Amino acid sequence: MANASKDDKLLKNNENIKNTELEIVFFGLAHDKIVGGVKVTYKHAEMIASLGVQSSVYSPDNLGFNCSWFDHNATIRTEHELNKKSNFIVLPEIWAGRYGKQLLRAGFRYAIYVQNGYYLNSALNWGHSAAEVKEVYENANLILSISKDTTSMISTVYPTVDKKKVIRVFPHVDDGFFPGKKEKIISYMPRKLPVHSKRLKFYLTEYLPADWSVVPIENMVASKAADILSRSSIFLSFCDLEGFGLPPLEAALSGAVVVGYTGQGAREYFKKPNLIAVQNGDLKNFTLKTADAIKAVDAGLLDTEEFQKGRALLSEKYGRENERHQLEAFVKRVEMTF
Repeated sequence: MANASKDDKLLKNNENIKNTELEIVFFGLAHDKIVGGVKVTYKHAEMIASLGVQSSVYSPDNLGFNCSWFDHNATIRTEHELNKKSNFIVLPEIWAGRYGKQLLRAGFRYAIYVQNGYYLNSALNWGHSAAEVKEVYENANLILSISKDTTSMISTVYPTVDKKKVIRVFPHVDDGFFPGKKEKIISYMPRKLPVHSKRLKFYLTEYLPADWSVVPIENMVASKAADILSRSSIFLSFCDLEGFGLPPLEAALSGAVVVGYTGQGAREYFKKPNLIAVQNGDLKNFTLKTADAIKAVDAGLLDTEEFQKGRALLSEKYGRENERHQLEAFVKRVEMTF
């Protein structure tokens, strides 16, 4: 359990701060390991700033922390003092209890950014009751949701929260994910459900032609991972209860056939022939569908009009312009709260 009194001292309201222009402040985890949600936070702050509105990332646990495992131009906040007259706070769902109660009590305008509806209960980890966290959600000015599934989870867990407060935003997808010269590579991320991936790799032994290889994506910079995806013909998805699930989308945009778990959040974009869903834990069908994908690729699937059209639709829907459009709508809603 976190030290509540220590957390209370971190958030200081100073209405004498000279800069009274609107600033959207994203509370961010001081976490420098590969976590998609952290990257999305930084990239949203960066894009909002490009719209002409001040925006920054604030890490209360480690003031001035700047995530380094990906490139970004987000402004990093280097002071604890906030101004409720001009600062609009965006909290990750895991901190709805930790900082939400303080912001509500101090009269700040704030939003809760839910990037994973299956983490809503983690807000209780800081010693607050379910009733207190519910109050934070009910009094939030806005709630950001990363996917259709996440929006559904928010309404399921908090049915009394005004649905008009919930704004759908798309995650940031780098421009670096595009098809390269395809090789007979099946790639996957071992950090996702490692027991499942280890077993599946063994089960595929009898179905893997000699000229195919299985390549793990782990412990490497983003550009190296993108390079492997660009050369991969098949990607195995091991998403597990995720709000959106970026890796399968990145693989599909890289021109690979994706086979595997949706993690629930990715169901909205798992469409054949580009993405083939498997029920979590159904390793028999996972094996057989991967074997079918190998045969399909060898038969020329990746070059078919239907496959190319599917990739183009994904690129259009989850591209930078739609991300920008949704964040513009969010900014307008924020401005209306002042």
